[in-house]
Amino acid sequence: TDLEIGVVQKTYSQIVEIPDFLLQSLVAVRIQGGLKEASERLEKLSRSSEFKELDSIERVGLALERDDIELHKRQTMLSSTSKTMIKLEKKLHQAQIMLDEASRKRENMVRLGKKFKTEPIAEIIQPAHRLDWMERFWTAKAAPEATKEESLAKYYELSALAHDFLSTATKTAMIIIDEMSFPVHEKSVKPVDERQVDGRAEEGGRGDKGLRHKYEANGIRFKIHIDDHGIFNGSDEAAAKAAGNDVTCSLEFVKCHVEGVIVPFEATIDYSGFRVLAVAKLPVSKIEFNEAGDIKRIRTEQVLGTSDRGNSVLNRNRYLDNKMAVFAKELNLARHFVKGENDLNACEVFSSVDIRGFKGHGNQFYLLNFWRGMPSENPDLTPHLPSVPRGNSIFYRLLRPELVRSHPNPLSANANTRITEDAKDWIKQLDDNEAATDRLVYDVIPELAEELCHKEMNENAQDGFGVDITADFHRNGVNLRHMGLVRTRFWRKLRGTCSMIFHSRKVVSNRDFKCQINRGDQVKILNTYYRISEDKKDEFTDKVIYLDKSYEDDSRNFVDVYAGEVSDDGNSQQIRDVLLAEMIARTMKNLLRLYLRHAAVQMKISVANIQMTLMTEFLNIITGSNMHSDEFWAEQLYMGIINRFGTCAISESERKTYRIDQKHMIVYIIRRFTEMFGIQLTNDAISLLYATPDMFRFVPQDINKPGPRVKHNIADVEFADAVLLSDQADITRSYDYQSLIVRDKPFVYWKFAERRGSRVAHNYGTGGHQHAGFFSSRCEFEEKGAVVNDELNRAILFQASSKSKVDTKYARELCPTDVLAPFSIEGWACLSGAEGTNRTIMMTGRCSLIASREETWCFIVYEQGVEIVIDGPKLDYEQFHHLVGTYDGCIASLYVDSILVRQIELRPEVTMRIEAVHAERREALADLAAREKVVRGKAKELSDEQAGKFLITKEGRNLIRQNAIKLVEHSEFKLKMDKKAAEKGMTKLSKKDAQAQAIKEYKEELYMKNVQSASEEYRKLREELEDQNVKDDEYARELLSKAMCVGSSVSSRRSKEGRNFFEGRLCHVAAYVHCLSADNVREHFNSASQSRGPQADRLYTLAAEKFGRALKLAPDDPIVLAKYAENLCNYLNFDIMDTSGDRKSLRKVNKAIKEFTKYHNCDGLAEILRRLPADPEYADLACSAYTNIIQFKPNYFKFDSFYTLKELSTVPFKFSLHEIGSEATKVSIAADMFRRVVGELSLATVYGDENLKWIQKVDSDAAVVSIVTKAQTDADQRIVDLTMYHDCSDLSDDDLAAIADNHRLALVLNISGCQDVTDKSLIAAARCCSSLQSLTIDKCDQITGKFLDGLKNFTPNLRLFSAQQCKFIDDEYLIPMLPFTKQLCVLNLNNCDLVTDTFLKVVGTQLRYLELLHMAFCTSITDEGLYQFAVTVNTSTFTSLDITCCRSVTDDGLVGLAEKCTALKYLNICGVNRCTTIGAKAITHNCWDLEYLNFEDLDLVTDEAFHFDSIEDGRRAVDQKMLAKVVDLNLSECSRLTDHAVAGVSQRCVKLEILNLSGCSSLTDESCQFLIREPRTGGPRGERLKTLRLAYCMNLTDRCLDFLSKRCLKLSSVDLTGCVHFTDAGIRKLASHCKSIQSLTLARCKRLTDKAICNLADYLWVEELDVSGNSKITDDGIDVIAMEFSGLMKLNISDCEKITDRGIVSLSLHLRNLRDFQAVGLGQVSKESFEGFKMDHKRCKIKWIAEDIMTEEKAKKFMEKKKKG
Repeated sequence: TDLEIGVVQKTYSQIVEIPDFLLQSLVAVRIQGGLKEASERLEKLSRSSEFKELDSIERVGLALERDDIELHKRQTMLSSTSKTMIKLEKKLHQAQIMLDEASRKRENMVRLGKKFKTEPIAEIIQPAHRLDWMERFWTAKAAPEATKEESLAKYYELSALAHDFLSTATKTAMIIIDEMSFPVHEKSVKPVDERQVDGRAEEGGRGDKGLRHKYEANGIRFKIHIDDHGIFNGSDEAAAKAAGNDVTCSLEFVKCHVEGVIVPFEATIDYSGFRVLAVAKLPVSKIEFNEAGDIKRIRTEQVLGTSDRGNSVLNRNRYLDNKMAVFAKELNLARHFVKGENDLNACEVFSSVDIRGFKGHGNQFYLLNFWRGMPSENPDLTPHLPSVPRGNSIFYRLLRPELVRSHPNPLSANANTRITEDAKDWIKQLDDNEAATDRLVYDVIPELAEELCHKEMNENAQDGFGVDITADFHRNGVNLRHMGLVRTRFWRKLRGTCSMIFHSRKVVSNRDFKCQINRGDQVKILNTYYRISEDKKDEFTDKVIYLDKSYEDDSRNFVDVYAGEVSDDGNSQQIRDVLLAEMIARTMKNLLRLYLRHAAVQMKISVANIQMTLMTEFLNIITGSNMHSDEFWAEQLYMGIINRFGTCAISESERKTYRIDQKHMIVYIIRRFTEMFGIQLTNDAISLLYATPDMFRFVPQDINKPGPRVKHNIADVEFADAVLLSDQADITRSYDYQSLIVRDKPFVYWKFAERRGSRVAHNYGTGGHQHAGFFSSRCEFEEKGAVVNDELNRAILFQASSKSKVDTKYARELCPTDVLAPFSIEGWACLSGAEGTNRTIMMTGRCSLIASREETWCFIVYEQGVEIVIDGPKLDYEQFHHLVGTYDGCIASLYVDSILVRQIELRPEVTMRIEAVHAERREALADLAAREKVVRGKAKELSDEQAGKFLITKEGRNLIRQNAIKLVEHSEFKLKMDKKAAEKGMTKLSKKDAQAQAIKEYKEELYMKNVQSASEEYRKLREELEDQNVKDDEYARELLSKAMCVGSSVSSRRSKEGRNFFEGRLCHVAAYVHCLSADNVREHFNSASQSRGPQADRLYTLAAEKFGRALKLAPDDPIVLAKYAENLCNYLNFDIMDTSGDRKSLRKVNKAIKEFTKYHNCDGLAEILRRLPADPEYADLACSAYTNIIQFKPNYFKFDSFYTLKELSTVPFKFSLHEIGSEATKVSIAADMFRRVVGELSLATVYGDENLKWIQKVDSDAAVVSIVTKAQTDADQRIVDLTMYHDCSDLSDDDLAAIADNHRLALVLNISGCQDVTDKSLIAAARCCSSLQSLTIDKCDQITGKFLDGLKNFTPNLRLFSAQQCKFIDDEYLIPMLPFTKQLCVLNLNNCDLVTDTFLKVVGTQLRYLELLHMAFCTSITDEGLYQFAVTVNTSTFTSLDITCCRSVTDDGLVGLAEKCTALKYLNICGVNRCTTIGAKAITHNCWDLEYLNFEDLDLVTDEAFHFDSIEDGRRAVDQKMLAKVVDLNLSECSRLTDHAVAGVSQRCVKLEILNLSGCSSLTDESCQFLIREPRTGGPRGERLKTLRLAYCMNLTDRCLDFLSKRCLKLSSVDLTGCVHFTDAGIRKLASHCKSIQSLTLARCKRLTDKAICNLADYLWVEELDVSGNSKITDDGIDVIAMEFSGLMKLNISDCEKITDRGIVSLSLHLRNLRDFQAVGLGQVSKESFEGFKMDHKRCKIKWIAEDIMTEEKAKKFMEKKKKG
């Protein structure tokens, strides 16, 4: 209105006054310049004749006339040029289309030519492909997602597509708004369509010069939603709501997932006060070309809706009509008639006529224009909302889709419009619409108010008290415009007080109540509820009102009055505050948009500074720091709230005070205002605002981002992001270290995580099992490893002294002959010793990794007989390092902990080394030659020296003499033989000459010998050198044929076992036939050293947030729900491996359940129930989800519902809710599920062949679960045992009657502990089950002997009857029953105090088939009765008797029993403490068939009872058969027994398996020796013994355990409580030999330490362990228990005083199977530790607080207090 425009202009001027101050002065200067220019021009014109005689005003007028003519001329020219340009642009556009078509055809022909030539065809993505939004979308939607790779590709495309569309749409929309006032030719984004606006455009100021534009860019169509046509009565805000409705309704159509019908992407972009609707362009236009390639025509084929404002309505395609029927069914829209103004006949449609349907190619259809996609509210039925002229609110006040869906009848989207006026069903359409609106106002809104009034709220007003108003309203189908009406239903105190008069309906007020309440409203006065009289005759003024009934209390003044409707006023004030704050925020949002639009109109351009100023000042108005805040709140904001939410939203009495009343809500208002406007504040501003919200002053710099705000219908955008993150989290979760290594395809990869005793190291590489490793027998397993991301994280310990190693088979791939072939080796090593030696980690024929004797890491490459050593950093011990050696055919590299420490170019190095080797060899040969030459040269001197030394010896002289004689003789002979000797001058040698010649010859001979010796020596050296060179060359060649070895070098001629053994731990050893890159190495190291948990956790968290946002768009979309639940449950599966105990995933699932519960999203809860892993650990989550579903929708589970009853039938078994020991709440939930499932007739037999529909009549949850569990196991249905699975103590008479009625063929009935069952139902059960053979009623307290009268009449075949602890059963009813139950074989009357000798005297006579009689604690039994029974009973059948604690029985009765009942196999006389050796001896000497014998607490029995009495009983058979069959013998607390008794037991009890000697304090180590060796013959004993109890046999020492360990190898349960002399060494001895022990009690063995625990861990698998009372056990021992005894189910560590919180935390982390835990008296353990343990082990029975024992003194005090009352 004009008033509103004036107010806005005034406030706008105040706000922008300062920002525009200097700009205003610039404008003034320019105006002055313009005036000067006009004056000069007028002065020039004044010189002409026309202006001379005119005054100044007339001259200006005449000049303006000339200017107008010129202006009109220019406008005409511009208009003509514009029309020409438009025509040319159209031609240009068509030419571009034809060019694109020609290019497309040519490109296709080029591709075809390449295909014929078998050339590759390039698939290049063009910009047009990216901008075809909907085709991209449906291509991605149709893509498979069977594998993670496919899923990642699919959802990456969906995510990228959605974000690209929204980003493109947002940027383009902002440009359009910024250039909205620009002339068309200056716009960056040109309009593609313009239409004349309706009505008088110039007078109404509508459109751009009377035109309305639509824009198109980047494959998106844009429209600015302002009320150009006047359909919204000039309200741009209402027009914007229509655009929002377009997106909302299109989203509902999208969520229907109807194939063959495409709903385009839509988004609204709120920017600068305007709302732009962006819609993805659809190929609705069909372009036809002629043969020449020219455009023939462009047409669209609309088949649905109207495109001419209702003049005609189409519905021409049956296929699309059928598809619209699917939409209508999902959205609850009715098929109805509509008739256009020009239509002859009405047609039927399912949707609003404004929704347009177009036919595309094939059977592809497109829908557009959803702004009226839902039925509208009937304005006549919502009088609380502001009225709209002409009733035009029907165009934007639509019903929520949630309300439409939940309405009983389908609704017409065209009701309330004239398009249905002439249709035959228009009245029905209108009636249905009125019914829906009426239901909204009078049913749904009150229900919403009731829900809110009972909502749990926090105390944080800044968070809106934890209430999400938007979500709560929309979930219930209520539009937020009804917040005012909802607010009136909450209790508020009226301003002012009143006077009340006795017995009067009149209320007199001191303030005006009339403006605060209306007739018919409910008020509360003095805690009594009234209603304001609706009778028009009753006064209703500002001072007096009348009630609907009289006030009947004392007359009073100044009485407070409260008004409201909800049933609970507990949180009324908070809800009213939140609702008002939400209305304030929304009103401020719309007012700011109004001001921004006003600024845009004023300035004709988008000015960021002005926008920021307006936003800042509006924030300051909210906080109160703006100088006009109070005025704005009291005027504009107040009226704005009323104009949007109605007069009921805020009363006139609140007008002046509501800003002060809302001070505590300022932060909430700011938060909601900025969220709805898309404003992002800085973190500093937010923190300061939270600290001091009132009067907080914002500045423009506090705004990070001023918008825009975008809403869209792309449900897949958040969903795709969520799935993408979820898939990435799954990959991260599953990508452990092993997966990473395997991904890089090693040829061999050994984790070394095998268990103890393994002989084979599994190969995870590509080489397969044939290249597995083989451990030497000296490797130690299950050592701690180095890899965080490995579930077992184990390593193998190698010891050099033991020559530990891993051998493999030869692999040619690891020893390539090609010197250029790449390879890599990798491993984790931790050194622990063998300093100063080479220690080989791994070695192949080509390379090795070692710790060198120089204390460095080394990578060695072997090639052509040379070793290239690449040195690394110095070694450090007891720390794992990641070592990698790589070779790429050129460079050899060594990495230590992912750091490249050294590289060598191998080829030059090898060449150089080979040349050096050859040179060395040549040098060696040359050296030998030189040395030989020297030796030869010295041979003369040496010979002379040797000759000189030799000739001076006697031997030398003799040799020379002899040689000289020979020479003389030889010369003489020559002379004699030669006749011409004289002529020749030959003479006889003289002695001297002969001697000289002999010396010379000797020297020459010696010289030759030395020379030859030297030559031979150096020849051998040369040969040895050549042989060594040959061997070295052969070894180099052989090295390539050696198998890889881990932990030592490969075998060689020097050492077949290898050498250079490693000392320390190794794990994750791998060898590759390719070169690892530096990135690979770094990735391997990081994966091992950095847990993948935090990254996966972060991704799962982000995915959960994205799923949450997706569910806000589509809360009931089954695909979104399924993926969300899958994400959460995958996180559960991953998080279960987290040993820290911090299960974040459980918290996230709990949070999701709470969110679904908050929004009543039963489908979401059901999907979580469906997707939770089948594990009892998640039973609490499953129960929570189920109970919340039932709370909101009791009949949710149906045969064909979202979560079917068939699926529900498996839930109790999936989470083990039915298992023995389950909590009562879980059993109750399981029973409820079972009842619901079998209640469906088709599923009554789902748990077996039996029809279980009848269990709906059974109220006992435990009984229901027991019955179904039994049926599920296919057990015999004739056996009804209600104690087999659960405690059915709450079984009622009606339950028992129903069970019996449905088990008429039952043979066995066991209702032990059913304390509510009475005689009546038991007799009825006996009547139904006439074939009953076994009846057990133990602990049924209300059963009396009277029921036996019924029993004897209906159960003649009864063979077993047990009535333990039935205290009202006595002889009076038992004896008459006996004649009718003669088949009775088993009779159990333990603890039946009223049974006496009278019964015993009769029972033997009546029951001739009796086999078992148990009468423990029947204290009235005496020798007389026992003897009479022994005489009369059928001894041939009677085999079992229990008379425990029948203390009146003496030796006389026992002797009589033993002599008569010789066939006994079971006898228990525990506590019959008047029994002496006489009675015991009678039993052992006569009852030869005994298998179980209990003499517990018979302290008068001595050793003689267990030895043959040859004097008094000399029967030979006794000596042979005495105790020979006993398997279980209990002699505990028989204090007089000594080692001699044990000797007797050892001699006689050859089949003994269970022996209890607890409390026999006289026993010594000798007794244990008797247990393993028969004392008389020395024969072996103890091989059968399985259970041995020696508690408090305090004389036993380690020697006893030494004896036991030699023979008793089958022991499984041992109790050594209180044996204070046992030590750690003794326990080690026992554990190392008796490895079958699973239950071990070492309580109060005071000398035991942590070492004993370690000894147990080395040898035993223990399931039950008691180490209580051992003060030397510390947290270290507890750590061993936690980490080594993973199968432990029962543990007692009470009174171990040194245990602290650390020990309890360790147990909590590791002992996941624990079911019974006692930890009383641990003074150093905090309560928090126990509470944490309890949270982690919910199925474990935990005792950590000592029970308060009722001592005699406490009992006296208690009685005294009781007497005093």
